[in-house]
Amino acid sequence: MARSRTALVMTPEKFGLTKAEAAAYIGVTSASFEAMVVNGDMPQARRFGSVERWIRHELERAAMDMPAAAPKIANPYDRVGRLG
Repeated sequence: MARSRTALVMTPEKFGLTKAEAAAYIGVTSASFEAMVVNGDMPQARRFGSVERWIRHELERAAMDMPAAAPKIANPYDRVGRLG
């Protein structure tokens, strides 16, 4: 019996993402992503012929410029009723 060989296919990360892909890439819904584009938190799409794509590196830069989440404040009542 002949052994089959599996070819390793290397695919580079996508450069241009659709709106749904861009939203998923930064971890939000398409509606949230669209709102972020409108208010300027995320970059505008680039036009490649007749299609619009978001550049992955621009999304990363914009995401890194977003404010950090506020630290969680410990609630002293969380430990009420617990031993130790």
